[in-house]
Amino acid sequence: MALDFTALQAEFFARGFDYLNDAGAGLTRAKRWINEAMHEVNAMDRWEFTYASSSGVPPLTIADLRLVEDVTMTVSGAPLVGTSRALLEAVYGTLTTNTASNPTYWYRSAPTIVTDYPLNTSLSMSVRYWKFGTDLSAGTDVPLMPDRFRQIIVERAVAKAYRDSADQPAEQQALAEVERLLAMMRLELIPDYLAVPPTPPVLAPGK
Repeated sequence: MALDFTALQAEFFARGFDYLNDAGAGLTRAKRWINEAMHEVNAMDRWEFTYASSSGVPPLTIADLRLVEDVTMTVSGAPLVGTSRALLEAVYGTLTTNTASNPTYWYRSAPTIVTDYPLNTSLSMSVRYWKFGTDLSAGTDVPLMPDRFRQIIVERAVAKAYRDSADQPAEQQALAEVERLLAMMRLELIPDYLAVPPTPPVLAPGK
């Protein structure tokens, strides 16, 4: 059976926290811990299940934007250089004047908005990025991660509950299981070339 939101809660309560299943404040806290655990695991690495793309004219709003990988012009494929709004303002001043120029840079003008500079609202750009998932709400809602790894959400939520009850040994035990499951997930889901930094070549003397 897939671990949807209802099943995740059942697993959490079965770990000794059934007293939180009270249809009141306890249940609200349990649901919050499960959602926090899910978001934290999603943010721990650049998982393929959080990879996405979007395109459109700038300023481009991407509601689930977490990290940008790259930005290119949609038609020409020309890459834009990522920089900060503050740096561009320090060099060029006003950034919001629409121009007919070819953009050179991209920056985040807001947490979920990607803009080019010089601003050209007639040219589309493409953004490849890592997204964040939405909160689980309905019982049938499912996390982004593959089902076989969703137990890690339960373990991290359990650690939060143990920390809340000041049971540090149990919290550490749960966190150790989180790390074990994380290692398994990285081994399977992250390619070797992303997980291990490349070793620079050793050059012979005089080369």
